[in-house]
Amino acid sequence: MEKLKLEMRKIEKKNRALMETQRVYELDRKELQSELQSKHVELKQTERNKKRIEEDSRRKIEENQRKLLGKLYYIAYICTCKI
Repeated sequence: MEKLKLEMRKIEKKNRALMETQRVYELDRKELQSELQSKHVELKQTERNKKRIEEDSRRKIEENQRKLLGKLYYIAYICTCKI
């Protein structure tokens, strides 16, 4: 009978240790999942910022090209008027 009680205590102790390990793993999993979600949001924001910067750069380049083309047409007009 005493041997059975001792065995039962060992099993209960092992069970508590396993339950604690499972609890710690679950906390770690939730923490990692939260971190992953944060990184995902950060990545999306970075992608949006990158697209916005690329669009702004493209618009500025196109605007400068139009200005330069206008100046070129003006210079060509002046040159043809002198001839």
